[in-house]
Amino acid sequence: MKEKNYNLELIRMISFIFVIVIHVSNYYCRAYGDITIGEYSFSLLLNLLARISVPCFFMITGALLLGRQESLHKHAKRIFRFLIVLLVWSVIYMIWNAVYMEDPYQIKDLLYKPVEQHLWYLYAMIPIYLVLPFFQVMCKGMNLRMERAFLVVITAAVLFNYISTFLDEKMYYSVPMVGDRIYSYYVFIGYYIYKYRKHVMKGKMIPAGTMAFLMLVRLKKSEFNPSEQAKKWIDRFCGCSFGIYLIHIMFLDVYKRNIKPETFSAWIMIPVVSAGLVLLSFGCVWLIRKTKTGRKIM
Repeated sequence: MKEKNYNLELIRMISFIFVIVIHVSNYYCRAYGDITIGEYSFSLLLNLLARISVPCFFMITGALLLGRQESLHKHAKRIFRFLIVLLVWSVIYMIWNAVYMEDPYQIKDLLYKPVEQHLWYLYAMIPIYLVLPFFQVMCKGMNLRMERAFLVVITAAVLFNYISTFLDEKMYYSVPMVGDRIYSYYVFIGYYIYKYRKHVMKGKMIPAGTMAFLMLVRLKKSEFNPSEQAKKWIDRFCGCSFGIYLIHIMFLDVYKRNIKPETFSAWIMIPVVSAGLVLLSFGCVWLIRKTKTGRKIM
């Protein structure tokens, strides 16, 4: 069995914590006018800094999976698991939103938009997993020159799409394997950086998320090796990270329904609430994953 890479596990742990920071700080960013300028600026700064987490999640996928050769059966199991998770958590949030949030959802919309906004990640990952076996074969067959050429092509496509958004336009036909979103791009970037992590130049990487990923992948000369005790805790948290991502919105909803953003200082509450959500969600997920069913849906 291949030894676990703790550089990637560290990125995973930091990223899921940062996702929670994004969601908490969003609550305060939307309270512009109700909170002080200083609190709003602090919320906005944390929100911006924490957004490196989103591309990092996709880059971890690329780093771990694109360099592999896996059977179609294994790919099918992975897709099926994600579909089950999406269905189960969509139902959970449908009930939650209807009963607690008093915000009913039309089940006919399930194919087109998530029940809860943070479930967008599952909608993005399922199409990526559908093409992943072909993506793996392609990467396996490319040499360094072809990989660089592919990187140039998809980077140009992503930049074109990005610039086009300012003109309220979009590419007439998206580049295959990349599409009109940036997620597949980050999957390949993660694969490329991880494969050539000891040779990729930092100065050539422009996006903040890419820079953060590269810096952490190269931490301790790409051989980050925490103590055995630290490894146990990293393994526990990372093993629950997906579940924490799925469940934490419920606890945040409870907080938002009972405490207005202007009630307490954002300087204090964003770090405190973020840490509280991480710990509370971790505790719940850890207990739920003790069951066979729990491990299947988290």
